[in-house]
Amino acid sequence: MSNIFDSTNWPKYPPADFCSGDYFAFKRDDLSSDFPLSTYTVNFHASLYGSSTSSTSASQISIAATESVSEYHIIAQATATASWTVGDYSWSLFVTKTSDSGKRHQLDQGTFEVKPNWATSTVDPRTDAVKNLELIEDVLYGRVQGDVSSYSIAGRSLAKMTPEELIQLRNFCARQILTEKRKERLRQKKGTGANILAYFRK
Repeated sequence: MSNIFDSTNWPKYPPADFCSGDYFAFKRDDLSSDFPLSTYTVNFHASLYGSSTSSTSASQISIAATESVSEYHIIAQATATASWTVGDYSWSLFVTKTSDSGKRHQLDQGTFEVKPNWATSTVDPRTDAVKNLELIEDVLYGRVQGDVSSYSIAGRSLAKMTPEELIQLRNFCARQILTEKRKERLRQKKGTGANILAYFRK
Protein backbone atom coordinates (compact mmCIF):
# COMPACT_ATOMS: atom_id res chain seq x y z
CA MET A 1 0.00 0.00 0.00
CA SER A 2 1.32 3.45 -0.93
CA ASN A 3 1.54 6.24 1.64
CA ILE A 4 -1.71 8.25 1.23
CA PHE A 5 -0.17 11.16 3.16
CA ASP A 6 2.48 11.64 0.46
CA SER A 7 1.06 13.73 -2.40
CA THR A 8 3.22 11.91 -4.94
CA ASN A 9 1.04 8.85 -4.31
CA TRP A 10 -2.31 10.59 -4.57
CA PRO A 11 -4.72 9.24 -7.19
CA LYS A 12 -6.37 11.30 -9.92
CA TYR A 13 -9.88 10.62 -8.58
CA PRO A 14 -11.54 10.32 -5.17
CA PRO A 15 -11.31 6.85 -3.59
CA ALA A 16 -14.25 4.58 -4.46
CA ASP A 17 -14.89 4.15 -0.73
CA PHE A 18 -13.28 5.21 2.52
CA CYS A 19 -14.12 5.45 6.22
CA SER A 20 -15.55 8.52 7.87
CA GLY A 21 -12.72 10.05 9.87
CA ASP A 22 -10.04 9.04 7.33
CA TYR A 23 -7.75 11.41 5.44
CA PHE A 24 -9.19 12.19 1.98
CA ALA A 25 -7.04 13.47 -0.88
CA PHE A 26 -6.58 13.35 -4.63
CA LYS A 27 -4.97 15.59 -7.22
CA ARG A 28 -5.36 16.67 -10.83
CA ASP A 29 -2.15 17.28 -12.74
CA ASP A 30 -3.86 17.28 -16.14
CA LEU A 31 -5.69 20.62 -15.89
CA SER A 32 -3.15 23.40 -15.52
CA SER A 33 -2.22 23.50 -19.21
CA ASP A 34 -5.81 24.37 -20.18
CA PHE A 35 -6.79 26.12 -16.96
CA PRO A 36 -3.72 27.92 -15.55
CA LEU A 37 -3.66 28.11 -11.78
CA SER A 38 -3.10 31.86 -11.97
CA THR A 39 -6.43 32.57 -13.67
CA TYR A 40 -8.75 29.70 -12.65
CA THR A 41 -10.04 28.01 -9.49
CA VAL A 42 -11.16 24.41 -9.10
CA ASN A 43 -13.81 23.25 -6.62
CA PHE A 44 -14.95 19.80 -5.55
CA HIS A 45 -18.61 19.26 -4.62
CA ALA A 46 -20.42 16.11 -3.47
CA SER A 47 -24.03 15.33 -2.57
CA LEU A 48 -25.31 12.44 -0.49
CA TYR A 49 -27.91 10.38 -2.32
CA GLY A 50 -31.47 11.29 -1.33
CA SER A 51 -33.73 8.80 0.42
CA SER A 52 -36.33 6.73 -1.41
CA THR A 53 -39.02 9.15 -0.25
CA SER A 54 -37.19 12.34 -1.19
CA SER A 55 -35.03 13.62 -4.04
CA THR A 56 -33.27 16.10 -1.76
CA SER A 57 -29.73 15.31 -0.66
CA ALA A 58 -29.29 15.06 3.10
CA SER A 59 -25.68 16.25 3.04
CA GLN A 60 -23.45 18.48 0.93
CA ILE A 61 -19.65 18.61 0.72
CA SER A 62 -17.64 21.44 -0.80
CA ILE A 63 -13.83 21.69 -1.01
CA ALA A 64 -11.81 24.37 -2.74
CA ALA A 65 -8.77 22.89 -4.45
CA THR A 66 -5.39 24.21 -3.38
CA GLU A 67 -2.69 25.03 -5.92
CA SER A 68 0.68 23.31 -5.90
CA VAL A 69 3.08 24.07 -8.76
CA SER A 70 1.18 22.56 -11.74
CA GLU A 71 -1.37 20.56 -9.72
CA TYR A 72 -4.75 21.09 -8.15
CA HIS A 73 -5.00 19.34 -4.75
CA ILE A 74 -8.33 18.38 -3.16
CA ILE A 75 -7.82 17.59 0.51
CA ALA A 76 -10.03 16.92 3.53
CA GLN A 77 -8.42 16.24 6.90
CA ALA A 78 -9.68 13.43 9.12
CA THR A 79 -11.37 15.98 11.40
CA ALA A 80 -13.46 17.12 8.43
CA THR A 81 -14.46 13.70 7.04
CA ALA A 82 -15.47 12.58 10.55
CA SER A 83 -18.58 14.73 10.09
CA TRP A 84 -19.44 13.37 6.64
CA THR A 85 -22.65 11.36 6.67
CA VAL A 86 -22.25 7.66 5.91
CA GLY A 87 -23.66 6.69 2.52
CA ASP A 88 -23.28 6.99 -1.25
CA TYR A 89 -22.36 10.30 -2.86
CA SER A 90 -22.28 11.80 -6.33
CA TRP A 91 -19.33 14.16 -6.85
CA SER A 92 -18.43 16.82 -9.41
CA LEU A 93 -15.31 18.85 -10.14
CA PHE A 94 -15.80 22.39 -11.44
CA VAL A 95 -13.44 24.98 -12.86
CA THR A 96 -14.26 28.71 -12.68
CA LYS A 97 -12.49 31.68 -14.23
CA THR A 98 -11.24 33.84 -11.38
CA SER A 99 -12.06 37.13 -13.11
CA ASP A 100 -15.55 36.05 -14.21
CA SER A 101 -17.57 33.74 -11.93
CA GLY A 102 -20.14 33.34 -14.69
CA LYS A 103 -17.63 31.21 -16.59
CA ARG A 104 -17.84 27.86 -14.81
CA HIS A 105 -17.55 24.38 -16.30
CA GLN A 106 -17.94 20.84 -14.94
CA LEU A 107 -14.68 18.98 -15.53
CA ASP A 108 -15.50 15.55 -14.16
CA GLN A 109 -17.95 13.58 -12.07
CA GLY A 110 -18.38 10.24 -10.37
CA THR A 111 -19.48 8.49 -7.18
CA PHE A 112 -17.95 7.34 -3.91
CA GLU A 113 -19.10 5.77 -0.64
CA VAL A 114 -18.43 6.96 2.89
CA LYS A 115 -18.34 3.99 5.25
CA PRO A 116 -18.76 4.07 9.06
CA ASN A 117 -15.82 4.99 11.25
CA TRP A 118 -15.05 1.49 12.51
CA ALA A 119 -12.87 2.88 15.30
CA THR A 120 -15.95 4.31 17.02
CA SER A 121 -19.08 3.11 15.18
CA THR A 122 -21.49 0.60 16.72
CA VAL A 123 -23.24 -0.01 13.37
CA ASP A 124 -23.61 -3.68 12.42
CA PRO A 125 -20.67 -4.25 10.02
CA ARG A 126 -22.42 -7.03 8.09
CA THR A 127 -23.63 -6.28 4.57
CA ASP A 128 -27.34 -6.44 3.76
CA ALA A 129 -26.76 -9.69 1.85
CA VAL A 130 -25.17 -11.36 4.90
CA LYS A 131 -27.91 -10.14 7.25
CA ASN A 132 -30.67 -11.25 4.87
CA LEU A 133 -29.10 -14.67 4.36
CA GLU A 134 -28.94 -15.28 8.11
CA LEU A 135 -32.60 -14.23 8.52
CA ILE A 136 -33.71 -16.54 5.70
CA GLU A 137 -31.78 -19.47 7.15
CA ASP A 138 -33.32 -18.81 10.57
CA VAL A 139 -36.75 -19.22 8.97
CA LEU A 140 -35.78 -22.30 6.93
CA TYR A 141 -34.21 -24.08 9.89
CA GLY A 142 -36.90 -23.15 12.37
CA ARG A 143 -34.80 -20.75 14.41
CA VAL A 144 -37.58 -18.19 14.23
CA GLN A 145 -38.10 -15.41 16.73
CA GLY A 146 -40.83 -12.81 16.58
CA ASP A 147 -38.66 -10.12 15.02
CA VAL A 148 -37.33 -12.54 12.39
CA SER A 149 -40.71 -13.89 11.27
CA SER A 150 -42.04 -10.36 10.84
CA TYR A 151 -39.02 -9.21 8.84
CA SER A 152 -39.53 -8.31 5.19
CA ILE A 153 -37.13 -8.27 2.24
CA ALA A 154 -37.99 -6.29 -0.89
CA GLY A 155 -41.49 -5.75 0.50
CA ARG A 156 -42.17 -9.45 1.07
CA SER A 157 -42.68 -10.91 4.54
CA LEU A 158 -40.41 -13.88 5.24
CA ALA A 159 -43.21 -15.56 7.18
CA LYS A 160 -45.47 -15.50 4.10
CA MET A 161 -42.94 -16.94 1.64
CA THR A 162 -43.11 -20.56 0.54
CA PRO A 163 -40.08 -22.79 1.23
CA GLU A 164 -39.28 -22.69 -2.49
CA GLU A 165 -39.30 -18.89 -2.50
CA LEU A 166 -37.11 -18.78 0.60
CA ILE A 167 -34.59 -21.15 -0.98
CA GLN A 168 -34.47 -19.04 -4.16
CA LEU A 169 -33.93 -15.89 -2.10
CA ARG A 170 -31.29 -17.63 0.01
CA ASN A 171 -29.40 -18.66 -3.15
CA PHE A 172 -29.63 -15.11 -4.48
CA CYS A 173 -28.18 -13.68 -1.24
CA ALA A 174 -25.45 -16.33 -1.25
CA ARG A 175 -24.42 -15.28 -4.76
CA GLN A 176 -24.33 -11.63 -3.65
CA ILE A 177 -22.07 -12.55 -0.73
CA LEU A 178 -19.75 -14.51 -3.04
CA THR A 179 -19.52 -11.48 -5.35
CA GLU A 180 -18.72 -9.24 -2.36
CA LYS A 181 -15.99 -11.62 -1.19
CA ARG A 182 -14.43 -11.79 -4.65
CA LYS A 183 -14.41 -7.99 -4.93
CA GLU A 184 -12.74 -7.76 -1.52
CA ARG A 185 -10.12 -10.34 -2.54
CA LEU A 186 -9.41 -8.36 -5.70
CA ARG A 187 -9.08 -5.18 -3.66
CA GLN A 188 -6.51 -6.98 -1.50
CA LYS A 189 -4.79 -8.28 -4.65
CA LYS A 190 -5.44 -11.92 -3.67
CA GLY A 191 -7.31 -12.93 -6.82
CA THR A 192 -10.97 -13.93 -6.86
CA GLY A 193 -10.38 -17.45 -5.58
CA ALA A 194 -12.34 -18.74 -8.56
CA ASN A 195 -9.36 -19.98 -10.56
CA ILE A 196 -9.49 -23.60 -11.67
CA LEU A 197 -6.06 -25.16 -11.32
CA ALA A 198 -5.04 -28.09 -13.51
CA TYR A 199 -3.99 -31.28 -11.76
CA PHE A 200 -1.67 -33.71 -13.52
CA ARG A 201 -1.26 -37.22 -12.22
CA LYS A 202 2.14 -38.85 -12.60
